[in-house]
Amino acid sequence: MDLTLVVPGGESRKGGVSGLSPESIAGLGISYELKDRVQDASGGHVLVVARGHRIDQDLFERLWARRAEAEVVLASRYLRGGASEVSTLASLATRLGNRALRRALRLPCHDLASGIRLYKRSALEELGATALERSSSLELLVRLHNLGFKLREVAYHDRGGRGLGRVLAGLAAGFRELPRLAKMRRSPEAADLDDIAFETLPPWRRRRLAERKRTIVSFLEVDVPVLDVGCGSSRLIQSLSRGTGLDCDLRKLRFLRGRARALVGGELPRLPFRDGSFPQVVCSDVIASLAPSTPYLPELRRVLASRGTLVLTTRAAGGTEVTLRDELQKNGFAIDEVRRIRGPELVFRAVRKDLDPAAHEDRRGGASAS
Repeated sequence: MDLTLVVPGGESRKGGVSGLSPESIAGLGISYELKDRVQDASGGHVLVVARGHRIDQDLFERLWARRAEAEVVLASRYLRGGASEVSTLASLATRLGNRALRRALRLPCHDLASGIRLYKRSALEELGATALERSSSLELLVRLHNLGFKLREVAYHDRGGRGLGRVLAGLAAGFRELPRLAKMRRSPEAADLDDIAFETLPPWRRRRLAERKRTIVSFLEVDVPVLDVGCGSSRLIQSLSRGTGLDCDLRKLRFLRGRARALVGGELPRLPFRDGSFPQVVCSDVIASLAPSTPYLPELRRVLASRGTLVLTTRAAGGTEVTLRDELQKNGFAIDEVRRIRGPELVFRAVRKDLDPAAHEDRRGGASAS
């Protein structure tokens, strides 16, 4: 089964898909079923047509053509080429309301109240039955985006002709949910939390993030491969033209699809790379979250090429700088520069030293004896 058509309300609302005949869908090589609940869908993709909306063959084919680009494809009245046949006042209200909700929730789509949506079924399944049963259409978008799934839109000419009262009721429902959904968007579970932090945090914290990013970039050689360990969904990995991002959070890696050159799942202290794989390695704001006994420096050194550069950042507290200097030197690094930035934070640039062969044998012998 390729597709499930969901028309909430059952038989009385199947007119919304009257522009799609079984023959036209079959002609595209698509098998389908018709249900009135998302939870009952069994197709690989789920097309939802809400009350008062109608879909024709052209719109369906444009939605279907973009299914490989995103887990959610919405029919949007507010993209270029889209339109809505409602009164001027209703059109103004819904446009302004959608714009306000979009900015508050930091969602990458124009029509948050879209009544025609094509979902990838596996993305809906990841939400779970309870979320599907209880979430509004707006909350579904927030939850899916928080999981790192992509949202895309195609232009839609809505001829539903809904009145001002119905438009305002829909907007009011969205704004009633806004405080709870905004909190959800700012939660640690949001896949793009590191990215939107550059815009949503208090000004002093945004300045600190920007200064950290500038300092790290200034410590790196341009157009040279670099591994960003614990990249999260930050703008650093998005700015590195030859960067490889590594993180253990699948949601953040999903979010970075199309935004970063290369992405790999993994975490310290076991990096999934061969010895000497990268001439540059960044490990920013990660070591404070590791257990004290984690052997992260030997592993970072292992994946660095000979004379490679390590850029390491951490919070400056007590004797942190002295302790980290000693640890870097003990683990085969020569410290090139240490810069203190606001926060306060420390940014180290260190170079991987080639160990003396005799010392290397001594270390191996000690390890074998232990």
